[in-house]
Amino acid sequence: MFEGKTYIIKKQRESRSKIGYVILTSISKLLRMPALQGIHVGGGKKTQDTEVRRLKALCIADILVPQIIYENELYFVMSCMGDKSFDFILKSTQNSSSIAHWEQILKAIVSVHDKGAYLSQAFSRNMILHESQEVAFIDFEDDPGTIMSLHLAQARDWLLCILSTCWRLDIDFKTQAEIISNHLSQEREEVQEEVLACASKIASLRFLFRRKKPYKKRDLQSCKVLIDVMNELKQLRKR
Repeated sequence: MFEGKTYIIKKQRESRSKIGYVILTSISKLLRMPALQGIHVGGGKKTQDTEVRRLKALCIADILVPQIIYENELYFVMSCMGDKSFDFILKSTQNSSSIAHWEQILKAIVSVHDKGAYLSQAFSRNMILHESQEVAFIDFEDDPGTIMSLHLAQARDWLLCILSTCWRLDIDFKTQAEIISNHLSQEREEVQEEVLACASKIASLRFLFRRKKPYKKRDLQSCKVLIDVMNELKQLRKR
């Protein structure tokens, strides 16, 4: 803390394992979903430069992200957005409140896209409740825009957000799909079409989660819920 304000020092990290990148890219190619292709984070100065560049660009676009205070060859300093992620909030709040917070996230994503921008890793853990009670975004170590078009990068935001949030909600999949559809309808048509096309392909994976017994691992829980919600979104489109 300095002069009553909290700052974050982010040091350079080593390169992440390529295993997740290879798996995700292989699945995206198999299902023909370029919006979900893997993006390798190389670490070091290159990754730091990517995050600093993206934060500055998003700040100029009037999106609530950390401000760069200082940078050098080894680390950079940025403002702190808060200490409560929306993943924590969705996990900790009652049903009606969690739905309200969830819709706050969806509205924030639409707002980002309305400004011609996109996020990076649009998971709920990277969305912070700012002191202004708005949604702030963090973690921009990769840049989807370097390997895919704008509408794909924006569709990617939707898919990652849905994956990381829907399993936290205590409401049926049909209602979740209806809420998603309501907010998604405010996007450009090409973004809507890409998300819905992905929904149809993801729904086809339902056979992978046939067991009735609940899954204990978080990753399996979130994937199963994603598939079920995408199936409802697919059915909603047919009506």
